[in-house]
Amino acid sequence: MGHFWTFAAAAFLMASPAAAMQKSAPASPLTKAVTDAVDKHFLDYQEEAHVPGLAWAVVQNGRLVHTGVSGVQNLDPGASVDADTHFRIASMSK
Repeated sequence: MGHFWTFAAAAFLMASPAAAMQKSAPASPLTKAVTDAVDKHFLDYQEEAHVPGLAWAVVQNGRLVHTGVSGVQNLDPGASVDADTHFRIASMSK
């Protein structure tokens, strides 16, 4: 059985506490230019940091508005990352 490392990066975009207390309008869809810029940011990071697999998401006003995936789950069989890939994130969510 081969050894492999799983790497993950997560992005959490949160509103300020004051904004969260205010009643807000439903999340508006992100423009293609914005989602393209978000994707480029994570893809550039993946390349620069030599991360084999990555998944990211954007949450706006409590709603999931964009997701992205790239790369492989592990280096041995090279299975692609998809929306159902589980990453070990340790204490990243604290």
